Amino acid sequence: MNLSPSAPAARLSSPKSPPSLALLCDPQGMIVEVLRNDLDLPAAPGRLFSRLVDVASQFKALAFLEELRSQAAAFDWELNLVAAPENAERVLTLHFSGGRWQEEGTRLLLVGAVSNDAARDLLADLLRIHNEQTNQLRDLRKTAAQTGPQMALYDEISRLNNELIAAQRQLARKNAELERLNQLKNQFLGMAAHDLRNPLAAIGAYSELLQDEDLGLSPAERSEFLRDIFRLSRFMNNLVDDLLSVTAIEAGQLQLQLAEVDLTHLVQRNIARHRLLAAHKEIDILLQVGAEDGVSRLPPLWLDAAKIEQVLDNLVSNAVKFSPPRAQVQVRLSAERDAALLAVQDQGPGISPAEIERLFQPFGRGSARGTGGERSTGLGLVIAKRIVEGHQGRIWLTSEAGAGAIFFVSLPLTGTKASP
Repeated sequence: MNLSPSAPAARLSSPKSPPSLALLCDPQGMIVEVLRNDLDLPAAPGRLFSRLVDVASQFKALAFLEELRSQAAAFDWELNLVAAPENAERVLTLHFSGGRWQEEGTRLLLVGAVSNDAARDLLADLLRIHNEQTNQLRDLRKTAAQTGPQMALYDEISRLNNELIAAQRQLARKNAELERLNQLKNQFLGMAAHDLRNPLAAIGAYSELLQDEDLGLSPAERSEFLRDIFRLSRFMNNLVDDLLSVTAIEAGQLQLQLAEVDLTHLVQRNIARHRLLAAHKEIDILLQVGAEDGVSRLPPLWLDAAKIEQVLDNLVSNAVKFSPPRAQVQVRLSAERDAALLAVQDQGPGISPAEIERLFQPFGRGSARGTGGERSTGLGLVIAKRIVEGHQGRIWLTSEAGAGAIFFVSLPLTGTKASP
């Protein structure tokens, strides 16, 4: 009787998953078999996995293998792979996860994809299929063997072994998530401390000047110092609020209270409030809803009104912040196919392509500065992006240096009703 698995390892890939790389390696990282290679990377049996990555990622690749060997699973490792041996400058960034693969000895399964979720999903599919084949093999062996008390013991040991392997993988996944959150916490604390230091120093200096009666400050000068203290205090309060919001969101704690919302009314009310705030720079905020006559309205959407207003606050206040005095900010709301489309256009200095990539990252500020001395926490767009994506929507921008910027938000017209 043939007791080998019913399907070769090369067939253990899911055709529905996105382009990816799946390798079976020995404990030292030597490739034993290429299970999947949709990206045409130079992976082949007999080659070390660490030789697939660029020089800067080789240490991380070895650390990834070490975690996989010691913990039986590893998740969310970002590595840069050399796409072609003849061109070391052509690099492809992939996210890797892996698990221990038990056959005739220890093997390591390495899966890389363009996102962490895709890599995790493919890894889970491959391990599930492999486990199913392993169980089929055990059933064949049981059928071929003599029955007796040993079979009951064999079944119990097999069950316990499967539970132990599953527990090890789950523990490794939790450890990887805890490590990611710890790194995020340290990053945010370091950046927040840096951004709070200067305002605190300025408030301290202004306070000392106000207490020094020998300086003979005029009422106008005292009033100016107090306005600066108020402005800096408000900035620090906004920074702390944004920091708490983005930390909760990154930890997976974005909770949406969905309800039927008149988005047109919400935007109109928000713009009316911002017109008052923009008056000190003599900036006019123009709103167009649907048709040019401004009469057309969108159907009600299932949204978290408070969270969407937070997105609007960020986009409109940024437009006012970076536009020069006596400029115009244009806000347009319309229906585009199956989505509501919001566009906020400013007359600021514009954003270069290199800066666009980091604007939606924590503390990813651009080079532009507020035309009225306004400060930026560098977290508002990160929060806006997470909120929009939580509504199954999308946020993006178009801009050219010197020509202003347009931020777009697309929200599905058919939302999901909140759970009771």
